[in-house]
Amino acid sequence: MIDYLGPAILPAVRRGRIAAERHMSARHRDGYGWNEETVTDLLLVEAGPELRYVQFSKREEAELGSDWLWWWTDQSGQCFGMLIQAKSLHRDPWRCSFKHNGGQQMAALLSAADVLSVPAAYVLYCGDLAYRADLVCGLLHGDRPCHVREGAAVTVASALVVKYGLGQESNPACYAFHHSTPIEDLVDPSLRQPALPQDVHLRRAEFRRGLGEFLMRPQSGAREVAKKVVSQVSRVRAAQFLMATADLPFTDSAELPFDLPNDRGHFFAPYLPHLLRGLRPGLPPYVSESLHGGTPPAGLPESIAGIVLIKI
Repeated sequence: MIDYLGPAILPAVRRGRIAAERHMSARHRDGYGWNEETVTDLLLVEAGPELRYVQFSKREEAELGSDWLWWWTDQSGQCFGMLIQAKSLHRDPWRCSFKHNGGQQMAALLSAADVLSVPAAYVLYCGDLAYRADLVCGLLHGDRPCHVREGAAVTVASALVVKYGLGQESNPACYAFHHSTPIEDLVDPSLRQPALPQDVHLRRAEFRRGLGEFLMRPQSGAREVAKKVVSQVSRVRAAQFLMATADLPFTDSAELPFDLPNDRGHFFAPYLPHLLRGLRPGLPPYVSESLHGGTPPAGLPESIAGIVLIKI
């Protein structure tokens, strides 16, 4: 049985972020970098017991990455999943190892996300305010510079945004950081959810099977988490010069919550189908099996280090 926590999950996730930030701060103070696996352990442990996780034995070599499958689930039973890989934001110069091992690590992440039919993403470990003091991306979040956002020590960025930035931006790490979302913001229902008018280029006539309501109105629970990730990509899509054609083909699989236009912009995949395939009416059986058995079910990609469950 799942006990849904509602607003109580926010302080738990914040507690995990603070523990991760303190560790990164101490390591930087002592003249060292930090280990991504250690930061992940602190984040998950300190956010418990509200956040639940199961960690599998090492199943793959480090060059293919260590990916965590995150699921957010709400009282309606609906859930949203993402396959997430951790990357540290390094200084002098600002960089993240998104192209590690000649790009094979990213390719493995995207391939595993396709197998699981969830969107791919990165969690960015970005240090504390002192660590980020010299990071200037020239963009604002509301009325404050990017690097001083509350909670920006641990953020989540869609792989669509990250990979696009690798080919377009002079500093892909700063670009990914700017467009990422602090992890606690994903579960903070008090944050304003603006409509996404930049997606109106998809035409209202194409808002089929509830897509318009999802894009234009505030959401709650798992759909709220999904929409906050969609908003990252939507902002980037709005700045791309290539516009949607008048007659976009649709992805209308019964496994997706909406009929989704196959607009891909300059991304590696049509962005709405890629992101919203993570929305499900219920948790996949392997989540409960893993949490109770502690072993990865057959069929999970070898790179999966564990599963995280956040009950909102």
